[in-house]
Amino acid sequence: MDERRDEPGGLTRDGRDPRAIREAEEAHGGSMAPGLVDDTGHPVAEPPVPDNEPSALGRPGEDGTGS
Repeated sequence: MDERRDEPGGLTRDGRDPRAIREAEEAHGGSMAPGLVDDTGHPVAEPPVPDNEPSALGRPGEDGTGS
């Protein structure tokens, strides 16, 4: 899996400018998810739910989407 968030050309995968995202975050006091991601959006902390604890209702192995 490609770990890079920014695509060639300077835009994120969803077409947003990463500089504009960072500027918006800073205007509101910093990252929208402090302690979970760095200023580029890469994870810096472990997920809040352990792997052995289901985060969605359903049987083990299901992803909760019903598909």
